[in-house]
Amino acid sequence: MASATLSDPLLYAVLLSTLAVVALSVLMLVAIVLLRLRLVWGQRRMRAVLDRWRPLLAMAAAGDLTQSPPITKAEGVLLLPHWNHLRESVRGASEATLDAFARSIGLDRIAQAQMASGRARARLLAINTLGHIGTGEAAAQLERFCGEKDPVVSLAAARALLRGDSTSALPRLMPLMLERSDWPVARLLPMLRAADTARLELVLAGALAHARGTELERLLLIAAALPPERSARWARTALEKSESHAQIAAALRLVGDPRDAPLVRPLLQHPAWQVRVRAITTLERVAGPEDLPRLVGALADPEWWVRMRAARTIARLPFFGNADFARLRASVSDRYARDALSQAMAEERGA
Repeated sequence: MASATLSDPLLYAVLLSTLAVVALSVLMLVAIVLLRLRLVWGQRRMRAVLDRWRPLLAMAAAGDLTQSPPITKAEGVLLLPHWNHLRESVRGASEATLDAFARSIGLDRIAQAQMASGRARARLLAINTLGHIGTGEAAAQLERFCGEKDPVVSLAAARALLRGDSTSALPRLMPLMLERSDWPVARLLPMLRAADTARLELVLAGALAHARGTELERLLLIAAALPPERSARWARTALEKSESHAQIAAALRLVGDPRDAPLVRPLLQHPAWQVRVRAITTLERVAGPEDLPRLVGALADPEWWVRMRAARTIARLPFFGNADFARLRASVSDRYARDALSQAMAEERGA
Protein backbone atom coordinates (compact mmCIF):
# COMPACT_ATOMS: atom_id res chain seq x y z
CA MET A 1 0.00 0.00 0.00
CA ALA A 2 2.78 2.38 0.95
CA SER A 3 4.59 1.52 -2.30
CA ALA A 4 1.54 2.38 -4.38
CA THR A 5 1.14 5.67 -2.53
CA LEU A 6 4.73 6.65 -3.20
CA SER A 7 4.48 5.74 -6.86
CA ASP A 8 1.37 7.85 -7.55
CA PRO A 9 3.25 11.22 -7.70
CA LEU A 10 5.85 9.66 -9.94
CA LEU A 11 3.23 8.30 -12.33
CA TYR A 12 1.50 11.65 -12.29
CA ALA A 13 4.77 13.44 -13.18
CA VAL A 14 5.43 11.00 -16.03
CA LEU A 15 1.89 11.55 -17.34
CA LEU A 16 2.32 15.33 -17.25
CA SER A 17 5.69 15.10 -19.02
CA THR A 18 4.19 12.92 -21.73
CA LEU A 19 1.30 15.30 -22.25
CA ALA A 20 3.72 18.25 -22.41
CA VAL A 21 5.84 16.51 -25.04
CA VAL A 22 2.74 15.69 -27.10
CA ALA A 23 1.48 19.28 -26.81
CA LEU A 24 4.83 20.71 -27.88
CA SER A 25 4.97 18.31 -30.82
CA VAL A 26 1.51 19.39 -31.93
CA LEU A 27 2.44 23.06 -31.57
CA MET A 28 5.60 22.53 -33.63
CA LEU A 29 3.61 20.73 -36.31
CA VAL A 30 1.06 23.54 -36.41
CA ALA A 31 3.87 26.15 -36.61
CA ILE A 32 5.52 24.29 -39.49
CA VAL A 33 2.21 24.05 -41.35
CA LEU A 34 1.51 27.75 -40.80
CA LEU A 35 5.00 28.73 -41.98
CA ARG A 36 4.57 26.57 -45.05
CA LEU A 37 1.18 28.12 -45.80
CA ARG A 38 2.64 31.58 -45.32
CA LEU A 39 5.49 30.77 -47.71
CA VAL A 40 3.12 29.42 -50.36
CA TRP A 41 0.81 32.39 -49.94
CA GLY A 42 3.76 34.79 -50.20
CA GLN A 43 5.00 33.11 -53.38
CA ARG A 44 1.56 33.28 -54.96
CA ARG A 45 1.26 36.93 -54.00
CA MET A 46 4.69 37.69 -55.46
CA ARG A 47 3.79 35.89 -58.70
CA ALA A 48 0.57 37.88 -58.96
CA VAL A 49 2.43 41.17 -58.48
CA LEU A 50 5.12 40.27 -61.03
CA ASP A 51 2.56 38.99 -63.53
CA ARG A 52 0.91 42.40 -63.38
CA TRP A 53 3.97 44.65 -63.30
CA ARG A 54 6.67 42.80 -65.25
CA PRO A 55 5.15 43.67 -68.69
CA LEU A 56 4.76 47.30 -67.62
CA LEU A 57 8.38 47.47 -66.47
CA ALA A 58 9.51 45.96 -69.78
CA MET A 59 7.51 48.60 -71.66
CA ALA A 60 9.02 51.34 -69.51
CA ALA A 61 12.55 50.03 -70.14
CA ALA A 62 11.76 50.16 -73.87
CA GLY A 63 10.71 53.82 -73.54
CA ASP A 64 6.92 53.46 -73.33
CA LEU A 65 5.66 55.37 -70.28
CA THR A 66 2.02 55.58 -71.34
CA GLN A 67 0.87 52.95 -68.84
CA SER A 68 1.53 53.72 -65.19
CA PRO A 69 -1.43 52.48 -63.12
CA PRO A 70 -1.61 53.18 -59.39
CA ILE A 71 0.22 50.81 -57.08
CA THR A 72 -0.56 49.90 -53.50
CA LYS A 73 2.07 50.06 -50.80
CA ALA A 74 2.00 46.27 -50.39
CA GLU A 75 2.55 45.80 -54.14
CA GLY A 76 5.32 48.37 -54.16
CA VAL A 77 7.23 46.66 -51.36
CA LEU A 78 7.13 43.39 -53.31
CA LEU A 79 8.05 45.12 -56.58
CA LEU A 80 11.11 46.97 -55.22
CA PRO A 81 13.58 44.03 -55.50
CA HIS A 82 12.50 43.28 -59.09
CA TRP A 83 12.65 46.95 -60.11
CA ASN A 84 16.17 47.28 -58.65
CA HIS A 85 17.35 44.14 -60.40
CA LEU A 86 16.01 45.37 -63.74
CA ARG A 87 17.37 48.89 -63.17
CA GLU A 88 20.89 47.56 -62.59
CA SER A 89 20.63 45.32 -65.67
CA VAL A 90 19.96 48.09 -68.20
CA ARG A 91 22.10 50.86 -69.65
CA GLY A 92 21.54 54.06 -71.58
CA ALA A 93 18.10 55.59 -72.08
CA SER A 94 16.37 52.70 -70.30
CA GLU A 95 17.86 53.89 -66.99
CA ALA A 96 16.10 57.24 -67.23
CA THR A 97 12.78 55.78 -68.38
CA LEU A 98 12.74 53.21 -65.57
CA ASP A 99 13.46 55.99 -63.07
CA ALA A 100 10.66 58.09 -64.51
CA PHE A 101 8.30 55.12 -64.36
CA ALA A 102 9.19 54.49 -60.73
CA ARG A 103 8.46 58.11 -59.83
CA SER A 104 5.18 58.09 -61.74
CA ILE A 105 3.80 55.11 -59.80
CA GLY A 106 5.21 56.30 -56.46
CA LEU A 107 7.99 53.79 -55.86
CA ASP A 108 10.14 56.59 -54.49
CA ARG A 109 7.55 57.36 -51.79
CA ILE A 110 7.26 53.68 -50.91
CA ALA A 111 11.05 53.43 -50.67
CA GLN A 112 11.18 56.49 -48.41
CA ALA A 113 8.63 54.87 -46.11
CA GLN A 114 10.72 51.69 -46.06
CA MET A 115 13.74 53.70 -44.92
CA ALA A 116 12.07 54.02 -41.52
CA SER A 117 11.79 50.25 -41.22
CA GLY A 118 13.87 48.59 -38.54
CA ARG A 119 14.73 45.68 -40.84
CA ALA A 120 18.20 46.02 -42.35
CA ARG A 121 17.30 44.35 -45.66
CA ALA A 122 14.30 46.63 -46.22
CA ARG A 123 16.36 49.74 -45.43
CA LEU A 124 19.20 48.74 -47.75
CA LEU A 125 16.76 48.00 -50.57
CA ALA A 126 15.09 51.36 -50.06
CA ILE A 127 18.46 53.14 -50.04
CA ASN A 128 19.44 51.44 -53.29
CA THR A 129 16.13 52.42 -54.87
CA LEU A 130 16.40 56.08 -53.87
CA GLY A 131 19.97 56.17 -55.15
CA HIS A 132 18.73 55.17 -58.58
CA ILE A 133 15.66 57.42 -58.65
CA GLY A 134 17.60 60.39 -57.30
CA THR A 135 14.98 63.00 -56.40
CA GLY A 136 15.93 66.02 -54.29
CA GLU A 137 13.89 64.81 -51.33
CA ALA A 138 15.47 61.37 -51.61
CA ALA A 139 18.97 62.90 -51.68
CA ALA A 140 18.29 64.78 -48.44
CA GLN A 141 17.06 61.60 -46.79
CA LEU A 142 20.07 59.63 -48.02
CA GLU A 143 22.43 62.30 -46.70
CA ARG A 144 20.89 61.93 -43.24
CA PHE A 145 21.43 58.18 -43.38
CA CYS A 146 25.12 58.72 -44.16
CA GLY A 147 25.45 59.72 -40.53
CA GLU A 148 24.04 56.42 -39.23
CA LYS A 149 26.24 54.53 -36.79
CA ASP A 150 25.70 51.29 -38.69
CA PRO A 151 28.55 51.28 -41.27
CA VAL A 152 26.62 49.01 -43.66
CA VAL A 153 23.62 51.34 -43.82
CA SER A 154 25.65 54.56 -43.86
CA LEU A 155 28.02 53.30 -46.57
CA ALA A 156 25.08 52.14 -48.70
CA ALA A 157 23.57 55.61 -48.37
CA ALA A 158 26.87 57.21 -49.45
CA ARG A 159 27.08 54.90 -52.45
CA ALA A 160 23.49 55.74 -53.42
CA LEU A 161 24.19 59.48 -53.14
CA LEU A 162 27.25 59.22 -55.36
CA ARG A 163 25.34 57.19 -57.90
CA GLY A 164 22.54 59.74 -58.01
CA ASP A 165 24.59 62.94 -58.32
CA SER A 166 28.29 62.59 -57.68
CA THR A 167 29.00 66.23 -58.58
CA SER A 168 27.09 67.64 -55.61
CA ALA A 169 27.55 64.61 -53.32
CA LEU A 170 31.36 64.42 -53.42
CA PRO A 171 32.10 67.64 -51.47
CA ARG A 172 29.59 66.66 -48.78
CA LEU A 173 30.78 63.07 -48.48
CA MET A 174 34.55 63.59 -48.56
CA PRO A 175 34.80 64.78 -44.91
CA LEU A 176 32.88 61.67 -43.85
CA MET A 177 35.12 59.43 -45.95
CA LEU A 178 38.16 60.85 -44.20
CA GLU A 179 36.59 60.72 -40.75
CA ARG A 180 34.87 57.33 -40.74
CA SER A 181 37.45 54.59 -40.34
CA ASP A 182 34.60 52.03 -40.37
CA TRP A 183 34.13 52.77 -44.08
CA PRO A 184 36.76 50.50 -45.72
CA VAL A 185 38.77 52.31 -48.39
CA ALA A 186 38.50 49.18 -50.56
CA ARG A 187 34.73 49.73 -50.62
CA LEU A 188 35.05 53.44 -51.35
CA LEU A 189 37.37 53.13 -54.36
CA PRO A 190 34.86 51.48 -56.78
CA MET A 191 32.26 54.09 -55.82
CA LEU A 192 34.68 56.96 -56.46
CA ARG A 193 36.02 55.54 -59.72
CA ALA A 194 32.48 55.71 -61.10
CA ALA A 195 32.30 59.43 -60.29
CA ASP A 196 33.45 62.28 -62.54
CA THR A 197 37.26 62.23 -62.50
CA ALA A 198 37.76 65.99 -62.78
CA ARG A 199 35.29 66.64 -59.97
CA LEU A 200 36.88 63.98 -57.77
CA GLU A 201 40.35 65.43 -58.30
CA LEU A 202 39.09 68.92 -57.43
CA VAL A 203 37.47 67.70 -54.19
CA LEU A 204 40.56 65.70 -53.23
CA ALA A 205 42.77 68.72 -53.85
CA GLY A 206 40.61 70.82 -51.55
CA ALA A 207 40.82 68.16 -48.83
CA LEU A 208 44.60 67.85 -49.26
CA ALA A 209 45.08 71.47 -48.25
CA HIS A 210 43.73 70.79 -44.75
CA ALA A 211 44.29 67.06 -44.14
CA ARG A 212 46.77 66.09 -41.43
CA GLY A 213 47.77 62.92 -39.63
CA THR A 214 45.53 59.93 -40.17
CA GLU A 215 43.21 61.98 -42.39
CA LEU A 216 46.08 62.65 -44.80
CA GLU A 217 47.00 58.97 -44.83
CA ARG A 218 43.41 58.01 -45.60
CA LEU A 219 43.15 60.74 -48.26
CA LEU A 220 46.19 59.32 -50.05
CA LEU A 221 44.63 55.86 -50.03
CA ILE A 222 41.39 57.31 -51.44
CA ALA A 223 43.34 59.16 -54.15
CA ALA A 224 44.06 55.74 -55.69
CA ALA A 225 40.58 56.11 -57.25
CA LEU A 226 42.13 58.58 -59.72
CA PRO A 227 43.49 57.26 -63.03
CA PRO A 228 47.28 56.62 -62.94
CA GLU A 229 48.04 59.59 -65.17
CA ARG A 230 46.32 61.90 -62.66
CA SER A 231 47.53 60.26 -59.46
CA ALA A 232 51.20 60.74 -60.45
CA ARG A 233 51.03 64.45 -59.63
CA TRP A 234 49.42 63.55 -56.33
CA ALA A 235 52.24 61.17 -55.54
CA ARG A 236 54.83 63.89 -56.02
CA THR A 237 52.94 66.38 -53.84
CA ALA A 238 52.16 63.79 -51.18
CA LEU A 239 55.72 62.50 -50.87
CA GLU A 240 56.89 66.06 -50.21
CA LYS A 241 54.15 66.67 -47.64
CA SER A 242 54.03 63.28 -45.90
CA GLU A 243 55.19 63.26 -42.30
CA SER A 244 54.76 59.65 -41.15
CA HIS A 245 55.80 56.23 -42.40
CA ALA A 246 52.15 55.33 -43.06
CA GLN A 247 51.63 58.49 -45.14
CA ILE A 248 54.74 57.82 -47.23
CA ALA A 249 53.62 54.22 -47.81
CA ALA A 250 50.17 55.45 -48.85
CA ALA A 251 51.70 58.03 -51.21
CA LEU A 252 53.90 55.38 -52.82
CA ARG A 253 50.78 53.46 -53.82
CA LEU A 254 49.98 56.31 -56.21
CA VAL A 255 53.26 56.09 -58.13
CA GLY A 256 52.89 54.39 -61.49
CA ASP A 257 54.86 56.51 -63.93
CA PRO A 258 58.49 55.48 -64.70
CA ARG A 259 59.36 59.18 -64.76
CA ASP A 260 58.67 59.25 -61.01
CA ALA A 261 61.24 56.56 -60.22
CA PRO A 262 63.67 59.22 -58.86
CA LEU A 263 61.11 59.93 -56.11
CA VAL A 264 61.16 56.29 -55.06
CA ARG A 265 64.87 55.40 -55.20
CA PRO A 266 65.99 57.40 -52.12
CA LEU A 267 63.34 55.65 -50.03
CA LEU A 268 65.18 52.34 -50.42
CA GLN A 269 67.44 53.72 -47.67
CA HIS A 270 64.62 54.92 -45.41
CA PRO A 271 65.08 54.10 -41.69
CA ALA A 272 61.68 52.37 -41.48
CA TRP A 273 61.68 48.92 -43.04
CA GLN A 274 57.96 49.23 -43.85
CA VAL A 275 58.76 52.17 -46.13
CA ARG A 276 61.65 50.26 -47.74
CA VAL A 277 59.31 47.36 -48.53
CA ARG A 278 56.73 49.69 -50.06
CA ALA A 279 59.43 51.51 -52.04
CA ILE A 280 60.61 48.21 -53.54
CA THR A 281 57.02 47.23 -54.37
CA THR A 282 56.54 50.59 -56.07
CA LEU A 283 59.83 50.34 -57.92
CA GLU A 284 58.58 47.08 -59.44
CA ARG A 285 56.04 49.16 -61.40
CA VAL A 286 58.47 51.84 -62.59
CA ALA A 287 61.92 50.21 -62.53
CA GLY A 288 64.33 50.24 -65.46
CA PRO A 289 67.56 48.28 -65.99
CA GLU A 290 69.45 51.00 -64.12
CA ASP A 291 67.53 50.08 -60.93
CA LEU A 292 68.81 46.50 -60.83
CA PRO A 293 71.91 47.34 -58.70
CA ARG A 294 69.68 49.05 -56.14
CA LEU A 295 67.43 46.00 -55.91
CA VAL A 296 70.44 43.71 -55.61
CA GLY A 297 71.73 45.93 -52.81
CA ALA A 298 68.40 45.51 -51.00
CA LEU A 299 69.03 41.76 -50.86
CA ALA A 300 71.48 42.47 -48.04
CA ASP A 301 68.93 44.43 -46.00
CA PRO A 302 68.82 43.37 -42.31
CA GLU A 303 65.01 42.95 -42.50
CA TRP A 304 63.73 39.66 -43.97
CA TRP A 305 60.65 41.26 -45.55
CA VAL A 306 62.80 43.75 -47.46
CA ARG A 307 65.12 41.01 -48.75
CA MET A 308 62.20 38.85 -49.83
CA ARG A 309 60.41 41.74 -51.52
CA ALA A 310 63.58 42.68 -53.41
CA ALA A 311 64.09 39.07 -54.58
CA ARG A 312 60.50 38.81 -55.81
CA THR A 313 60.75 42.14 -57.59
CA ILE A 314 63.91 41.02 -59.38
CA ALA A 315 62.20 37.77 -60.36
CA ARG A 316 59.34 39.74 -61.91
CA LEU A 317 61.46 42.15 -63.95
CA PRO A 318 60.58 41.55 -67.61
CA PHE A 319 64.09 42.39 -68.79
CA PHE A 320 65.78 39.92 -66.41
CA GLY A 321 65.79 36.37 -67.77
CA ASN A 322 66.23 33.03 -66.01
CA ALA A 323 69.90 32.81 -67.01
CA ASP A 324 70.51 36.30 -65.60
CA PHE A 325 68.74 35.30 -62.39
CA ALA A 326 70.85 32.14 -62.03
CA ARG A 327 74.07 34.13 -62.53
CA LEU A 328 72.94 36.68 -59.96
CA ARG A 329 72.25 33.97 -57.39
CA ALA A 330 75.66 32.39 -58.00
CA SER A 331 77.39 35.74 -57.55
CA VAL A 332 75.73 36.63 -54.24
CA SER A 333 77.84 35.76 -51.22
CA ASP A 334 75.23 36.47 -48.53
CA ARG A 335 73.47 33.23 -47.52
CA TYR A 336 70.20 34.97 -46.67
CA ALA A 337 70.19 36.77 -50.01
CA ARG A 338 70.72 33.48 -51.85
CA ASP A 339 67.86 31.89 -49.90
CA ALA A 340 65.56 34.79 -50.78
CA LEU A 341 66.50 34.54 -54.46
CA SER A 342 65.91 30.78 -54.50
CA GLN A 343 62.48 31.14 -52.89
CA ALA A 344 61.50 33.98 -55.22
CA MET A 345 62.66 32.01 -58.24
CA ALA A 346 60.53 29.04 -57.22
CA GLU A 347 57.46 31.17 -56.47
CA GLU A 348 57.58 33.55 -59.43
CA ARG A 349 59.12 31.46 -62.19
CA GLY A 350 58.62 27.89 -61.03
CA ALA A 351 62.34 27.16 -61.30
